Amino acid sequence: MNRTREIADSAAKGQKRYRLYKSVIDKYLKARECGFYLEAITLMESLITDRLESLLIYYGLLSPEKAFLMLGPCIKMIRDAKGLLSDNLLDDLDAWRMSRNKSLHEIAKIEDGDSAIFEQRYANLESIANKGYELFKEIKAEV
Repeated sequence: MNRTREIADSAAKGQKRYRLYKSVIDKYLKARECGFYLEAITLMESLITDRLESLLIYYGLLSPEKAFLMLGPCIKMIRDAKGLLSDNLLDDLDAWRMSRNKSLHEIAKIEDGDSAIFEQRYANLESIANKGYELFKEIKAEV
């Protein structure tokens, strides 16, 4: 399936993106308030990746036809380009990405010697959701 990422190159498209972001952030805040941290983390990942794709497209490092990337490849492309975002922010993003992956993909898996029960694992998700929101705000301010 060929998809092309829409670029906000007009006021109407900018408003469309604004309304979508507002809806996602509202849903994130509600999910966090209700303790639905996996949903909150997923919503933040989508917003963060969208901002990173926008940055890559702006600098001509990604075409709208090749967009819709996952977070890891976006971070790598920005890191390889050097200077688009600070190394500290990229390190924080990559650490958050690994926490996000672990939380989403390993919540029901048991590692040898692991004594964490579900409630302990789930309790850790709140901080991951909060960190994602802080990173999104930081990226949004820079992009």
